[in-house]
Amino acid sequence: MDFESEIAIWFGAVYGSGCPVRLDDVLVNGDTVHGEFVVPGGNGLCHADANPHAYVVALDRGGLPGGPFRVQLDADDPPQGAPEERTEVDVDLSAAGATATQEEIHADPGLGEQEPAVEDGGTVREGEAAAYRWVVDPDCGLQVLGTFNGTRWRLADETPANAEMEALAAEGELEVTLYLVDDSTLIASHAVTELTHVPAEDGFGC
Repeated sequence: MDFESEIAIWFGAVYGSGCPVRLDDVLVNGDTVHGEFVVPGGNGLCHADANPHAYVVALDRGGLPGGPFRVQLDADDPPQGAPEERTEVDVDLSAAGATATQEEIHADPGLGEQEPAVEDGGTVREGEAAAYRWVVDPDCGLQVLGTFNGTRWRLADETPANAEMEALAAEGELEVTLYLVDDSTLIASHAVTELTHVPAEDGFGC
C-alpha cells in the first residue's frame, strides 16, 4: 500500500462457527468509518462459540472524513461496556502522509460504562443485559443460577455439559452477563460459553 495516499485499518470481527463471514466493503457515514460484513447465505443459525476473523484494509485518504473520526465494525453503535469495539482518531488523516500519535488513536471512553449489575433475588429486564457475580452453590454447581424476578432458575435439560465451565464453577464464583429472553428462558453468558436456564419446578431438588 501507499502510505502517502492511504491508511491501513484493521477490522477484528467475531462470529460463531456455522456463519461464514466476508468483508464486502468499507463505508464512510459522516464521521464514522465502518465495515460492511456479509454472512453468505446466512440464516442466523450461528453457534455460540466465538471465532475471530481479521481483515486489514487499505483505505484511500481522499475518502476519509475531514477531521477527527471513528472506526467501528458496522453501522450500528457498539454496546456499552465494549470501548474496544470503536477506535477514535483525534486528528485529520485525509491529507497526504498525515500521521497520528498513539495517544491520538484510542478506544471510545464513552463506551466504558458496564451494563447494570444485578444480585441474586433482583430483577432482570427482558431485552437488557445485566452483569451478575454468580456465587456458585458447591452442592448444585451450574444447575442453579439464582432467583430473579421472583423465579428460581435452573439449567435447562438440553444444555450440553461443559468441562471448562464446570472447572471455573468449582472455584466458587463466575462473572456472567444475564439476558432474559422471555418468562421461560434466562441466559447466563460467559467468555467460555452460554448457559440456558429455565424456571425451576416446585420441588426441584437442588
